[in-house]
Amino acid sequence: MADAVEGALPVPPRYWWLKRLSLAGLVLVVLLVGLRLYWGYEADRRLERAREEIRAEGRPVSVDEINAGLDAVADENNAALLLEKAMTQLVFTSSTGLTIDSFLDDPQAYESEGDVARELLTKNAIALDLIHQARFMPEVAWSARLPANTPGAPQRNLAKLLWFAGTQQRLDHDDQAMIRTIHDGVVFSDSIAEYPALISSMVAWACEGLILTLVQDLDSSISDEPAPMSNGLDQPEIRADVEALIETLLDDSRLRRTTIDAFHAESLQLFKYVENLDEVGASAALGSSRWLDIPFRIMAQPCHVLDAAGVVRLNQQVAVAAAQADWPSADALIPQEKEEFSLLASMKYPLSISKFGNWRRTYSGITRQVFRTVATRRMAAIALAIRLYQCDHGARPVDLEALVPEYLDALPRDPFDPDGGPIRLGDSSGFAVLYSIGADGVDDGGKELRGEWGAAGIRAGDIIFALEGREKWRKARRALGLGQAVEDKDHEQK
Repeated sequence: MADAVEGALPVPPRYWWLKRLSLAGLVLVVLLVGLRLYWGYEADRRLERAREEIRAEGRPVSVDEINAGLDAVADENNAALLLEKAMTQLVFTSSTGLTIDSFLDDPQAYESEGDVARELLTKNAIALDLIHQARFMPEVAWSARLPANTPGAPQRNLAKLLWFAGTQQRLDHDDQAMIRTIHDGVVFSDSIAEYPALISSMVAWACEGLILTLVQDLDSSISDEPAPMSNGLDQPEIRADVEALIETLLDDSRLRRTTIDAFHAESLQLFKYVENLDEVGASAALGSSRWLDIPFRIMAQPCHVLDAAGVVRLNQQVAVAAAQADWPSADALIPQEKEEFSLLASMKYPLSISKFGNWRRTYSGITRQVFRTVATRRMAAIALAIRLYQCDHGARPVDLEALVPEYLDALPRDPFDPDGGPIRLGDSSGFAVLYSIGADGVDDGGKELRGEWGAAGIRAGDIIFALEGREKWRKARRALGLGQAVEDKDHEQK
């Protein structure tokens, strides 16, 4: 009996190890709750600090504040109203079923369809005139559709119309109309960059790039003929139009300002995104199941808020970079991409582990495109100045210095040259070209190495502006067997 009592378990059993585990678990839960509360507080604090920094710059931080600013812009001064009206007047399809896209996809295939092209130009006369009127408006204040919606198609369609119109005017040898269209296109591309989204900036750069190809392909009456024809630069009206276009091309202040506005608008989208997380949860903001709302709020929402704060700061840094005088100065201000993923890096840089993770990697390329556009504009201005010189002297200048000061106040700088050198005049396959040394910072003597990439994903080779037409230059190079592979090989041997 004594033995049975001696071996019996205490009543109730004393599981000290379970009590210790329970206590440890309770402490862990308290710590996790505290960490989550601090994590959420810190995320909100960083985002609010970024918001206040933007507000301190005098910029709006909500759609309501944007609308308040729009109300201060008089309709008679607002180019956006005319551009939006032009979008509603655009006619894309002819009576035969051919579209503007048909002509743009393969212009040579439809050269025989001149009557159809002229029909489309006639149908779009109102839209083109509205775009022209918008050029002279002092302000561009788009309605505050963002951050709610994403722009794109209407602006792209107007850009296509401008390129189509300019191309057809060139084929019809209507130089004055073509120069007007080019000028309208340049100002339009600067205007749509103000539409609040980076996608609009991309549309703007694409539009301007297409429009400026028309400068390379100007009719022979103002390009490679020694003596101007009756509809060329000997006419005062056309000459005045060209001089005004040169002045616009060399003034890139609006391009930079509207690009900065686009970066700021991306921040507004992020503020709205976080508001949606708070108001409707992950199911609506991220398109996920509503059953994930509570787990998302507990485990992931602060990360997304931190990401938003990080991207807002990145927008501010890149906006400053885009305002720099040259690409090397801008590149030094853009935060470097984190090339390797690690848990430590993810904790330090939350951008690495959320939907915004690819933004850091794209901003350098986006900003680089701003400077590529600036370089192209400056080369187009020089090309037009060369046309004026040629009209007056019967031949192109031997060097670009001959254009100063009668045709240009000073030679435009190459925005990619770290030493501040000017745009260069070179020779490529026997053709005269203007060129910028490009983002790799190497003077390749006018070689466009389209198939090669240098360090940090920067395209190697120079940025070329063919003085006798890009397509004519490319055809001649193909005839000489100077394809992409040969260029790459020449660059490697250099």
